[in-house]
Formats: sequence, structure tokens, C-alpha cells
Amino acid sequence: MKTVEIKSYQYDELSEDAQERALEQMAEINVDDYEWWDCTVEGFNGQMQDYGIDGKDLCFDSGRGRYAYWSDAVVSPETLFDKLNGEGWHIDRRRRFVQAIQEYLGISTQPWYNHHKNMFDWSVYDYFGMFPDVTSEVAEADEREALKLLEDLCEWLADKFHSLLRELDNEYDHQCSSEAVEDTIRANEYSFTEDGSRKVYL
Repeated sequence: MKTVEIKSYQYDELSEDAQERALEQMAEINVDDYEWWDCTVEGFNGQMQDYGIDGKDLCFDSGRGRYAYWSDAVVSPETLFDKLNGEGWHIDRRRRFVQAIQEYLGISTQPWYNHHKNMFDWSVYDYFGMFPDVTSEVAEADEREALKLLEDLCEWLADKFHSLLRELDNEYDHQCSSEAVEDTIRANEYSFTEDGSRKVYL
């Protein structure tokens, strides 16, 4: 039987070259095994709840796919429109259309934002019959206005989701930065060999 002694070093005890090697090996330590996006997504969901939109199970790809969506969303139209009116939308001037959109938003939907298509789609396409209780001429005009309001809402939501993807990009970059990786290494007191390796081969 042979006993082998290996000297280990804390990160700050390594040479500059060894520290660089250690950082290269552990560059993704903050994003591999941890849900690094939690705080950003929770903040976004909280913001949207202030608008009366309660999104469920947000999924995203901040890489090549560039998309984000909720598996489902429950919307409180009254809260949403009150909030938007406070931001200058003046939706109260179109109460007929608000009523139609309220009925429309009552449908279970899957909001989906696709960055490459630069669009936000509620994944519900049956607009016909929003105003069944009026003449066809009036219904057509009212429905066009209602759909315009819906388009405005979709564009607004697209901006929100686009901002979310940017925030996720920034958070990912921060977690992979040398400063953040060094903080994790020091906090967990990881040890290294003299050349900055974490693995030891005998």
C-alpha cells in the first residue's frame, strides 16, 4: 500500500496562471447546477401580477431560440385596464371594446413571445362573434377597434417579454463573470492543486 500526499491550495493562494486555469474550469459553476434565473423570473411575474396577469410556469430560451411563454395565464381585465389607464392608455373611452376584450381574455390562453418573429401571440385565433348582439355593420367596426386594442396589448406584452429576455441575458453574463465565479469559489472554499486543477489524477 502506498500513501500519496497532495497539497491543496485555496484560490487566493494560487499563482495568477493557476487562478486563470481555475476560472476556466469553473466558468459555468453558477449556471450549471443552480436555477440562476429564479430571481429574475420571479421579479417579472410579480411585475405582471401588478397588471392583473398571473402567468403560470414561465418557460424561456435566452439562447438561439429567443422565446418566452407561460404555460397558462389568468388575466384580471379590470386590474389590467386600470393599470394601463394610469399609464395613459385611456381605454375607458372605449368601454364597448373593453367589454369585448374582457370576454376574450377570459379564455384560457398560452401567451408566447418569439424574439425572431418579433411578435407576441395569445395562441387564440377565433375573433369572430365578439359582438353578436348588434348589426353586422356595427359589429364589423366594433370588432376592428377591439382587435386593434388586442394588438396594442400584444405589442405591449411583447415589449415586456423582450425586456425579460434582456434581463436574463444580463443575469447569465453576470453569473459567468470572473468576479461572480471568484465569489462562489471563495464562499465555498474550493481547493485546487498547485496548477489550478480541481481534479487530481494518480
